[in-house]
Amino acid sequence: MTTIIGAISASHVIKRKQQPHPLTPATPSILSSVSFVTVERGGVCENTLLQQDPLQPVAIRRCLLESARDAGERAEIELMDIPQGLTNFRVGDLHVKTRKAMMMTRGKDAVDTWCSWQEEEPTKITTFRFWTSPPSIDLSDFIVALCANTAKESTVHYEASIMPSEQGSWTKGVIDQGDASPKTGFYRVSQRVGGSVQADCNPP
Repeated sequence: MTTIIGAISASHVIKRKQQPHPLTPATPSILSSVSFVTVERGGVCENTLLQQDPLQPVAIRRCLLESARDAGERAEIELMDIPQGLTNFRVGDLHVKTRKAMMMTRGKDAVDTWCSWQEEEPTKITTFRFWTSPPSIDLSDFIVALCANTAKESTVHYEASIMPSEQGSWTKGVIDQGDASPKTGFYRVSQRVGGSVQADCNPP
């Protein structure tokens, strides 16, 4: 897992606002529900997998087995019971986490899916917004596109964690436009060409 902490200056935001919008709005009806499974050992990501919902225990067991270091650990994983719906648990030194998301099912071209929401009080209803983009669109493009809908122009700070895998990658983070504005949470699901999606949007 890689963590990125950065900022985009107000002058850069203003300049980029004058360029074409890089994101295409998407509705949940055209997206597929996916789960991004992460197996961590001591905070280090060992294995990840995109799996079609509903997530099956066999997919989680496969991730665990691929992360096992020796025969003893493999034997423990093979014997353990993984009930349907168990998506956040520990076995020995391994910690399994599952993150729910929505993504565009890839056609002939690779497409990334973005989601954002306002990080407000838990009692308030959160509205999720979705976009798709080519893989060439980077995090700064996305952030500036979100800022294009706001009147103020100030330095934007952000933090994001990126978890790559052979099938795709999951990026999760928060954007802070300063002042009293609520922070914006977001995620990005990227599927690599050649990777297979076998994996609703809940805030992380």
